[in-house]
Amino acid sequence: MPSYFFKEDTTPATQEDSTDESHTLLIQAQREFINHRYDKAVPLLERAASFGSFRAAMSLASVSMREEHMTVCQNCHTAAKWYIRALELLASKNTHLPCTPESLELVEQIVELLSNHMLTNITSKEGRTLSSMLWSMSKDFKPRAAMKLNEAELAKLTPLEQNQVFYARALCIVIYNCRGFLYQADRNADKARHYYIKCVNVPPTGIHSCDIAQRSAEMSLGYLDRDNGSACSPLLAPSSPTSSIHSSHQCAGCNTEKLMMPVCSRCKVRRYCSNKCRIDHAAEHEQECLSVQASRQ
Repeated sequence: MPSYFFKEDTTPATQEDSTDESHTLLIQAQREFINHRYDKAVPLLERAASFGSFRAAMSLASVSMREEHMTVCQNCHTAAKWYIRALELLASKNTHLPCTPESLELVEQIVELLSNHMLTNITSKEGRTLSSMLWSMSKDFKPRAAMKLNEAELAKLTPLEQNQVFYARALCIVIYNCRGFLYQADRNADKARHYYIKCVNVPPTGIHSCDIAQRSAEMSLGYLDRDNGSACSPLLAPSSPTSSIHSSHQCAGCNTEKLMMPVCSRCKVRRYCSNKCRIDHAAEHEQECLSVQASRQ
């Protein structure tokens, strides 16, 4: 079930009644999901989205990507359309896209879709539109990220202003890392290196997912520098560093084989075809994962 049910849209709505109506519909949809009545939940989400709820659009995107909300890559193009709709709704309510946890949550989900599920379809109409929207967003967020402010200067800002800066930086980190990843998967080492460097140079935010993104960018730069741009990103890297990005990989959970498959973010060894397989295999993989991490320290 999408994690953002029960959360109200925090951005101002065009009409107050629309906000109340969409929130009511979100709660009704959540009840239907709890009772596994997905055929009734989806129309409720669609109605909420029609009232201007970007969270409903996010939920619909998540539903499109998952069969019974567990198996990924079911209908990525439909998911992309709903994420585009969510971005449009968010932009329609604000002069500038807000630097908030909600925006970061949305962008991270879009990045997951592009990086892990639409990599082979990135040139599709939806993929191009979503990518273009992300790159435009990074230009909007960059001035608000106040990259040159040091800690002493940040301390002089109000708590609200500090929060805006940190989330603007977080959003830039996630988008830059995604762009570097996609360029590297396309074998464009120069542009990949450019965006990985931009990602690493953003001042750290202390937000866990962004810290991981910056470490991933640093590792990717290491792969590029070591192999003169021929190595793939660590997120797609095979267990053997010399293997090709086009090698087939096997899911550690169900043994399904795919051309590209996300790797465990901690050990960089085991691959999983879906979030369900990753969760189901977590207990079995934990000791191995810790051992691999310890051997690298």
